[in-house]
Amino acid sequence: MGFFSDLIQYGYLSNALAACVLSGITCGVIGTYVVCRRMVFLAGGITHASFGGLGIAFWMGANPIAGAMIFAVLSALGMYQAEPAGGRYFFGSPAVDGATLRVRGGEFRITAADNSPENIYIQRITLNGEAYRKYYIDYAEIAAGGELRFEMGPEPADWTKQQPL
Repeated sequence: MGFFSDLIQYGYLSNALAACVLSGITCGVIGTYVVCRRMVFLAGGITHASFGGLGIAFWMGANPIAGAMIFAVLSALGMYQAEPAGGRYFFGSPAVDGATLRVRGGEFRITAADNSPENIYIQRITLNGEAYRKYYIDYAEIAAGGELRFEMGPEPADWTKQQPL
């Protein structure tokens, strides 16, 4: 018991001990939720996507945490910037049913209809009500504002070749 009493003599060590205990409890609760909801691979994917934002922000001299958060949010929305210099965001399976981003052109809404753990495949994408057949979206299209709508389903579909709506 002498070890722990020595730890709390110093303010910074008692703060560190409190942070460790709180993070242990928090991670235990969140980890259990992630495993029960079968979101382990999703959480891992978002985490790895945030590393790209961290690195790019550090390289640009910006706040690395902000860069990581931006990349994490975009990957949760189903968009991955695999080509940072070109400004293209490639589509993946969205982790959320919808979100609204404030951009230069107003608002850019992203919705995912029929999104569920079973419906992980994109069936169709529309941008501002028109069929969208590219595997990516350009930054300029996002900045202009509008609505990007994913329609999800349980089986893979080649939505880039489907007939107009």
